[in-house]
Amino acid sequence: MRRVVRIGCALAFLCMVALSAGGAVAAAADGPTGSFTIDNGAAYDEDGFVSIQYQASGPNPIAVVYTSVLAQTDADGVLVCPTQWPYGQAITTFALTKPGCEDNSNDGGTKTVYVQFVDSAGLHSPVYTQTIYWGSASPPPVWTLNPQFQFSVPQTVTATSVAMRASWATSPSSNVTYDPKLSINSGAFKTPIGVAQTATAFTVKGAWGRFLQAQVTPVDSVGQSANPPTKYAGATAHWFDQTDARYVTYTGTWNNASSTGFLGGTDRYATAKGATVTFSCGCGTISWVTSVGPKRGVVNLAVDGTSVGSVDLYSATAGKRRVMWSYHFPTNGPHTLRLTVAGTTGRARVDADAFLVG
Repeated sequence: MRRVVRIGCALAFLCMVALSAGGAVAAAADGPTGSFTIDNGAAYDEDGFVSIQYQASGPNPIAVVYTSVLAQTDADGVLVCPTQWPYGQAITTFALTKPGCEDNSNDGGTKTVYVQFVDSAGLHSPVYTQTIYWGSASPPPVWTLNPQFQFSVPQTVTATSVAMRASWATSPSSNVTYDPKLSINSGAFKTPIGVAQTATAFTVKGAWGRFLQAQVTPVDSVGQSANPPTKYAGATAHWFDQTDARYVTYTGTWNNASSTGFLGGTDRYATAKGATVTFSCGCGTISWVTSVGPKRGVVNLAVDGTSVGSVDLYSATAGKRRVMWSYHFPTNGPHTLRLTVAGTTGRARVDADAFLVG
């Protein structure tokens, strides 16, 4: 059953709505919908009063706008303890604090504003939310890139060592320290040698099969932390030979080559446009080992069936066991990397030496 909010007009221009306590957010299926911004999208406010820009629509004229700093709703999903405004009235001085009627009573920090619309038939919208930072300082750091490990690019791997790069990002990034730390094989977290407190990445080189963890804790110049204050990334680097039929499939013509310079002693290469090799893994980071040189061409890349660009393997100097590209997935799980020979004129060859996971 839909909730109809009874509107009585104590004033000609303002319709008041009866409310009760409790409940979860719900909305009438045929009620209004809308949206709003705070201070025209500003990141922070200094005085505790903000403007609200809003709009709504529905099958009936919109009558009232509710604004609140308290998340609580009644049993029908209507905000309790709101400030009420006639729809269309400019909201220029909404207070970010309301004693007894707010999520938290802090005069500062991140505040959440809740807005709801009621139409002339008494039907209400969902509750919409936006946040703004209240304080004289800039907002605290916000994570924009969770810490992650990828294979360092470019690099030359060996049978005994590989380089992995941990990176992360926040907004803002200036005047922020990250206290980056590294743990190897579940040992103590330590600051990597030569890595600054303000660094947004570090590289670690060592044996295959080590469990690497990065720990990052952003703090700005006035002591504000991100939320959550610390995040972690983990990876263990392994390689799989291009002959491993459990995970590697080919289409088109691929030729065999042998050399002690290859990671596993052998290599497969193709020159025909459209020839593909696909590697499947349960992983978070993926790459492949290839060769570069004057006769090496462009390879098109796709992960999980979606194109992610191409890599040109041309180099004036020939080289084996090269890692020229790396990709990090948002979540671990079954993933694929497909290489497709582009057929570059005069230098079409593309090599698959090994595939990497982390």
